[in-house]
Amino acid sequence: MAAPSITVAPSTGPWRRVFSGTPTIHGWIGVLVYGVLVIVGFTAQSKLLKAWLPALDGIPLYVLVRVLQLAELLLFAWIASRLERRSFAAYGLPWRPAFRIRFWQGAAFGIASLTALVLALSALGGLQLTLPPHADPEALLIGTGYLLFFIILALREEFLFRGYGLSTLAGNIGFWPAAVIWSGWFMVSHANNSAETTLGLASVGLFGVLACLLLRLTGNLWMPIGFHAAWNWGQTFLFGVSDSGHAAAPGHFFTASVSKSAPGWLSGGATGPEGSALCVALIATLILGLALYRPQAPESPRYPREESTEPTPPPGA
Repeated sequence: MAAPSITVAPSTGPWRRVFSGTPTIHGWIGVLVYGVLVIVGFTAQSKLLKAWLPALDGIPLYVLVRVLQLAELLLFAWIASRLERRSFAAYGLPWRPAFRIRFWQGAAFGIASLTALVLALSALGGLQLTLPPHADPEALLIGTGYLLFFIILALREEFLFRGYGLSTLAGNIGFWPAAVIWSGWFMVSHANNSAETTLGLASVGLFGVLACLLLRLTGNLWMPIGFHAAWNWGQTFLFGVSDSGHAAAPGHFFTASVSKSAPGWLSGGATGPEGSALCVALIATLILGLALYRPQAPESPRYPREESTEPTPPPGA
C-alpha cells in the first residue's frame, strides 16, 4: 500500500508571495543558455550580416537583424518547450488570442497615454505641435507601414525581455524579482542610444515594470505588445518626435519641435518625450493605478508551468 501523500499548505507571508519560485536545475540552465543566445548570438549575427551584406545598411539592415532575432527567439522557445514538455504559451505568447482584444486594448491604452503626455508637454511649453498643411493619401500608407514595423519590433522586444527568459527565471526566483531583473536589462539595452538621458532610461525601466504588470494581470504578452507598438508608432509617425534618443523619422503626420526656452527635464530634449520628467511621472502613475485597480491580481501569470502535471492518484492509493 502506498504511503499517504501529505499536502503542505504554502506560506502566505509577504516574502513567500514575492519569492514564489521553485528553483530547478533545468530552469537555471535554460536562463543561462538564453542569456548566451541573446548576448553572444545576437552580437555575432549582427557582425556576420554586416560582413556578408555590406551593401545593406541603415534601416534595411536594422529591420532584417530584428526580424531574424525575433525568429531565433521564437525558435529557441519552441525547442525549449519541446524539451521541457511545456506549451509554447507558457512563455507568455499564446497564438490563439494573437492580435485580438487584448492587443487592441493595449494599443488604445498606449496611444491614449502618449497623447496625454504630448498634449501636456505642449500645454506647458515643452513642445510645439504643428498640423500638417494637408493630409496626403499616402500618409495612410506610410502610417500603415510604420505600424507593421513597430508591431514586429514590439513582438521582438516584449518576447526578448518578458517572454521565455522572464517565465523561466520567474519559475526559479519568483515573478517580481525576475521582472525587476529583466526590466533592468531592458533599461541597460537602451543606454547606448544616441541622446539618451538618465530620465529617459528611468522611463524605459519603468515601462519594463509596466509591461510586466500588464503581463501579470492578463496572463500573456499581447496587451504589452499592443501598448509598446502603439507608443512607438505614436512617437514616430503620429507626432514626429524623437524616440528613446533616436531622431524623428521622416514621413510623420504632426510636426513636433522642442521649445528652446523649456528646460530639458521638461521637454525631454533630444531624447524625446521619454526624456521628460512628465513621462517618468506618467508611467509611475499608470503602474500605481493598475496595481490599485487590481489588488487581487493572481500571484503569477497564468502560465501552464504553475499547473500540476502529476496524475491524480486513484482513491485509496
